[in-house]
Amino acid sequence: MDELIRQNAKLKIENAHKLEYRQSTKERILSEYLQGINLFLKITNKTIDDFKALSKAYYSIATIYFNRSEYTKAAQSYLDSIQQLQKTELNDNTYRTLTERYIDLADACYESLNQQGADESMANAIKAFGLIKEKNAQELAIGNPDTNFKQFHDYYERDLSTASYLKSVKFINHGMLLAERQQEKNFLAQFEGISISETKLIDDSIEHMLKQLSVSEQPRRCHFLIPY
Repeated sequence: MDELIRQNAKLKIENAHKLEYRQSTKERILSEYLQGINLFLKITNKTIDDFKALSKAYYSIATIYFNRSEYTKAAQSYLDSIQQLQKTELNDNTYRTLTERYIDLADACYESLNQQGADESMANAIKAFGLIKEKNAQELAIGNPDTNFKQFHDYYERDLSTASYLKSVKFINHGMLLAERQQEKNFLAQFEGISISETKLIDDSIEHMLKQLSVSEQPRRCHFLIPY
């Protein structure tokens, strides 16, 4: 039974990819991705490849939501992607991907006016980056992201964000605020020495905040607002 469900799930995801290539409507693409995800979730004995497929599918719909300015949905989907990825083997490539996903999550939290969630996501990004054992030349050039935060942030955002978003006032404000908070004494003190498994506790906190935002959808309830 699992194998039949798995095959159908893969077909749905493949069809979503084809629809994206054909530039079909986002509603159709999302529908195919979500059907594929729901099928994967029904598999009783999931494999590492199943978790990887789920993570990629969640990431794909998160990107669609983000580009549609549905930031709370995007944040939840980025978090879902992270949680599935954490169920796979944890190696340097996984930590690199986790670093990227946490930065994407931070952007989505920021855009949904959830500054606390953005801070916690960025803290987890820094933690995941620190767990990369064999860093490449570019990663080594960053050095310590705690002290070279702007270099760390810019390096990843160049790959993860569109040129127009990088030039936007929103993004510039976001980067400035993150840099300022990075310099505050207590910004990362509470995260020192935690393991990757303990980042899941932070993920739970972020997920709770996202659920509250999803129910209320009232940005004025958030404490951190940035003037444009």
